[in-house]
Amino acid sequence: MLIYHTKLIAIMKTILNPILLFLFIFTLSCNNEELFVEDITQEKEEETNDKSEEDIIEEATAPCDFLLSQVEAGSEIVIDCLMDLEGEVVTLPSNTSIVYAGGDITNGELKFAGEGVISGELLNKDLVISGNSIKLKEDEFTFIPERWGIVEGEVSKEVAYKNHLIIQEIIDLIHKMDISTFKIDKMDAYFNTIREPSAANLSPIITLPSNFHLKMSENTFLRVFPIDDHQSSIAIRIYLENDITVSGGNLIGDRKQRGGLDGGLSLFEIKGGQNINVDHVTMNFSAYTGLTINSFLFEGNPDYVPSLNVTISNCNFDSNRANNLSITDGKGIIIENCTSFNAGNDLNAGYGLSEGVAPKVGIIVEADAGQVVENVIIRGNTVDKTVNHSILSAGSENVTIQGNTTDGSIGWTTTRGCKIIDNITDGEIFGGFSSGEVIESRDNEISGNTIKSAATGISASNDDILIYNNTIIDCKIGLMLRGLINSKVYNNTIKSDIIDAFGINAQQFVDNVTINNNTIQMSNVNSRPFYWTSVNNDEKYSEYKVYFKDNHFECTAPGSMVRGTGYEIVNNNFVGEGLGLTDMNNVLLANNSFKNNSGNCISINKYDSSKNIIVKDNVLENSSTERLSAYGILIHTVGNNATIENSNITLENNNISVTGVNYGIHSTNFDGMTIIDNIIKNTDRESIYFRGDDSSIINNQIKSVDIDGNGNSVSGNN
Repeated sequence: MLIYHTKLIAIMKTILNPILLFLFIFTLSCNNEELFVEDITQEKEEETNDKSEEDIIEEATAPCDFLLSQVEAGSEIVIDCLMDLEGEVVTLPSNTSIVYAGGDITNGELKFAGEGVISGELLNKDLVISGNSIKLKEDEFTFIPERWGIVEGEVSKEVAYKNHLIIQEIIDLIHKMDISTFKIDKMDAYFNTIREPSAANLSPIITLPSNFHLKMSENTFLRVFPIDDHQSSIAIRIYLENDITVSGGNLIGDRKQRGGLDGGLSLFEIKGGQNINVDHVTMNFSAYTGLTINSFLFEGNPDYVPSLNVTISNCNFDSNRANNLSITDGKGIIIENCTSFNAGNDLNAGYGLSEGVAPKVGIIVEADAGQVVENVIIRGNTVDKTVNHSILSAGSENVTIQGNTTDGSIGWTTTRGCKIIDNITDGEIFGGFSSGEVIESRDNEISGNTIKSAATGISASNDDILIYNNTIIDCKIGLMLRGLINSKVYNNTIKSDIIDAFGINAQQFVDNVTINNNTIQMSNVNSRPFYWTSVNNDEKYSEYKVYFKDNHFECTAPGSMVRGTGYEIVNNNFVGEGLGLTDMNNVLLANNSFKNNSGNCISINKYDSSKNIIVKDNVLENSSTERLSAYGILIHTVGNNATIENSNITLENNNISVTGVNYGIHSTNFDGMTIIDNIIKNTDRESIYFRGDDSSIINNQIKSVDIDGNGNSVSGNN
């Protein structure tokens, strides 16, 4: 191999006359090639040990004293000098290698006739490289902005457009040379994709090819040049390409400069990209969305190409105008360990107020009609200061939202297979879209989450939701069930020290829902374990059922259920205050334990109608010494207009203990009752006080009965 090395030749010139120099070079090149290579290698290693790369570059001030047009096939040319091609096209023979050693080649074109290799450091804006089989000597290319004519800092629109052309052209060139890694370190420049005032914004600043790694550093700033009358430029786009990595760098949108102007696009768009990794990229101040993942066409189209196997990790998003990150179509997508701040916020900067635009979500999965989003994992992210939801899934399937930390709400509207698990949030977790009708959803889950200080801890609607192992702390409402069917709520802990807080609320309707093994502790004034009003109250819900089983309620005010039907309340433990039923129908209250320190253990109240209620096998202990207001069971009519009816209320086999002058059972203005086999322990007055007709009081273990009415049967009591 013939090696051209300017420095060695210069040294020889100082010690040999021209004739001897010629013979020396000829002899080495023809007969002693291996020795020459070893000598050069040794010399180069010694220089490298003594001098930095900057020293070498500084020394390369002398012009080269050989011509590339005279090299032979298979030669390696070491460029440690300055070579001006003077505008010429130099054709290089096959298997030529051009190696960087501190020099430069400018002002012309190198045309490789066959296979060729060139060091990436030699590429620059003033050197054209052509040929079909060219490779870089290195495994990655380092882009040095000043060598390519990138103008950094504030520039005109025309210069920003030229910056765009430069960086895209060199990416295309490097990719053509089969180099898969394009590296940028220090760069802070504006880029613009609109050339003429009337032009449409069709090209992103950078379009990435397949099998490519755009490797930026924390010192890389790619800024979108602000255009007043057009859409903002997309900074990076992946369009129908695959196997791409983008890492590091800062993508900065033009939101501050645009002010309130519309026309923003995403900073980063992945459209029909497959096997994509985006890692440690910062995306801030987009005039619309930070990063969008979508697909090419719609799933029903024969040419549809979904974005597939996309991972967004360790990225940072801040103050993007609509959303920080959107997924509108794609499959197999992971969003992990990212930070998202201020999505959809208002900015008072630039030309004027830049108000956020809907939907103003940190991370959103938002498939519309014709679009499909499947198999998405959103995990380990931190989302704060979002205007609306922190994380939202809508119109998607199999979305897992796991282990995130947020100060805002997390949830889904319409979905199948959504799992919200192990998150820590100061906002509400919600599942389903409440419309008053059942919207079909399947296989959804809310579990293992910790919710603190939200107005509502968890709200659930639609169908087929498992809600379990959640911890809800200091929320005004722990759980809200609204239009929910075919679901289970179990093993949750709800604790609150807020005045007038509720453990579990419900609205509209609830059917085939089991609420079991939950612990609800409400320690402040007027805090109830549950407050349900007008749930299943419509005739069309008359067959609906809801089950409370094996729960522990410890509260400062009684649980309350008003105007509803179809409840089974079984094996629960009530401590502190009891339970009030008002205008209820078809209720079973069985095998519960009540330990009251004030008020009544059980109150059955009627404004309009309370009937078909069974209270059996309960243990009621009321230790309150309040006079005539701490009964075991109080059944009475409220108001002057209530109609006396055949209530069909049964009190059976309850064990009741009260103190002082309080009654075990006190009932007025209810007919058609059965009071049977109860055990009542009290001290200072009758055990049962009853005013009503057509009722039976039999076989109770009591002290005595105070009864008035017609058609009543009283027997077997002792």
